[in-house]
Amino acid sequence: MLATSLISLAVSSSALVASGPTYMNTSTPDPSTYAAVSDKGSVKVPITLGVMSRCPDALFCEEVFDSVLDEVGFDKVDVTLSFIARFDGFEPKYGIKCMHGVQECDGNVQELCTSKHRGGSKAVAEWWPWLQCFNAGGLGNVGNVGRARECAEMSGFDWDDGSNSIAECAKGSEGVELLKESVKNTQALEIQ
Repeated sequence: MLATSLISLAVSSSALVASGPTYMNTSTPDPSTYAAVSDKGSVKVPITLGVMSRCPDALFCEEVFDSVLDEVGFDKVDVTLSFIARFDGFEPKYGIKCMHGVQECDGNVQELCTSKHRGGSKAVAEWWPWLQCFNAGGLGNVGNVGRARECAEMSGFDWDDGSNSIAECAKGSEGVELLKESVKNTQALEIQ
């Protein structure tokens, strides 16, 4: 599964980077080319991470990608999480079967709601620190509302703030719809 996650990351980012100006280079990249383009602020690399919130390989993939963000900065990428699961009408809570159980589906929804309500793919710096905190709690805490709330506080925002809160999203129909859209997107991208 790690190989699939990393390959998905590599394929989705390289395919999109190749379409940008001056990025296609089969030899060693020239860092000045990247700096010139990124300084204009007009090009952000869209990245889709095909993951499962309670999968050890996915946590490793996100940890590795965190070091990439440390190097390139949040202002150069749009990051989207796309969750690997399958539709299952017999699953009462989400209508989705997650490989690592319903607690993984809970974690997927919490991550999707946090990303959406903290600015989406264009504001990665707003939600990525929360995700890293969430992952640092270990697989057993993924999907745990207490851990999600604690990480929100550590990341400088209120999990329960207002009627349009992340908490409301995570426990309501909005979260279910976000998960279904994510799984549909994952399948369309053929991430497995």
